[in-house]
Amino acid sequence: SRHYGLSHGMGRSGDIMEPQPKAVGSSVLVKLTLILALDAIRRGSGLDAAKHGCLLPLCTGMSMASVLSALREKDAKNNSNSSDGNNSEENTSVRRNIVLWSRIDQKSCFKAVQSAGLTCVVVPTTLDGDQVVTDLEALQKCLLEYKGRVLAVIT
Repeated sequence: SRHYGLSHGMGRSGDIMEPQPKAVGSSVLVKLTLILALDAIRRGSGLDAAKHGCLLPLCTGMSMASVLSALREKDAKNNSNSSDGNNSEENTSVRRNIVLWSRIDQKSCFKAVQSAGLTCVVVPTTLDGDQVVTDLEALQKCLLEYKGRVLAVIT
C-alpha cells in the first residue's frame, strides 16, 4: 500500500508489545528501535542483563515534561547537597523554576512546562523576512532579569 505498512499504531488487543498485522512497517520499526535501545543500554551501562525491554511512544509534550521534571529534580538535589553541612550560614540557594520559551506556535511545550511544575516566561519572537526567529535581545533581557532562576531555555 502507499503507507508502507506504517499507517496503524503499535500493539494490539491490550498488549503493546504484540506485532500489529495491519502495520507491519510500524511493528518492524518498533522492534528495531527496541533492539537498538537495549544495545545502547548494554554498551552505556555495561549491564549485559538488559536483554528485554518495552518501548513506549511518547509525544513531544510528555517528552519535554519528563526532561524538565528531571532537570527540576536534579537542581533540587544539587541545592540540597550544597546546603548540607552549612549550619552556620543561611541557605541562600535560589530555586531555578523559570523556563524561557521563545516559540508560541504550539501549546505542547507550554503545557509541558506547567506539567513539570515550573513557570513559563514567553520570550518575544521577531520576523526576519518570512521567518519567525527568537528575539535575542529579549532573551538576553530575560536571562538578566531572572538571573540564576532560569532552569531551561526552549526555542
